[in-house]
Formats: sequence, C-alpha cells, structure tokens
Amino acid sequence: LPKSSKTLMKTPTYTNVRRIAPGEYFHNGLRSALMTFLQKSQDDIDLISVQISIDGLPISKSFNSQLWPILGSVRPNFCDIFIIGCYFGPKKPYDCNEFLRDFVTEAKILLTEGLEYKGK
Repeated sequence: LPKSSKTLMKTPTYTNVRRIAPGEYFHNGLRSALMTFLQKSQDDIDLISVQISIDGLPISKSFNSQLWPILGSVRPNFCDIFIIGCYFGPKKPYDCNEFLRDFVTEAKILLTEGLEYKGK
C-alpha cells in the first residue's frame, strides 16, 4: 500500500506557483499542453495553430477574489481547451506584463525553435 494519498494520486511535490501582486500565478505551460494534444491526436500533424484567450471572472459575490486563466485551444477543432496559466487573487493582476511573462517567454521560444514530436 502507498504511504500516503499523495503517493497514490501521484501528486507533484512541486508546483510552479509564483507571487504576482496582489495574488498568485500558476504556469502549467503551453509546451506541455501541446505535447498532450499531440499524444492524444490520431492525425499526422505538421503545423499547429493555437488560439489563446484571457478573461477574468469573479469567484463568487461573497468571496472577494478573481480568477484570470490563460486558455488555449488548437485550431481548427477547438474541442480541447487547456489551461496554460492561471492567476488567483483579490483583484486583477496589477502588472499585466508580469502576469503574461511566463506565457510570452515560452511562446517566443516555441515560435523560434518549434516543437519536436516523433522526430518532426
């Protein structure tokens, strides 16, 4: 038997959460989401087009906090929406450049270097 529920559920020991005033940001990653998409796909894909969307939403009226996800979907099917990153805090992020930093850095790398999958 596993020693704990964390072992059983394979809970990661580290999550990529960082402070962005006035809340926190978790970066799941664009590359990892695209790799998951490619592994699930039955098609032979040479080019990937991704649609990105960002919008804030209040969690509830009684609890003063907001969620700002960075979402992606592969075009043209749009059926699998994935989380690239997500901010949570009492207000929207004060600095949008800081909020988008991890995403923009990763997107620039993917645009210049590409993404290799199955030797392609």
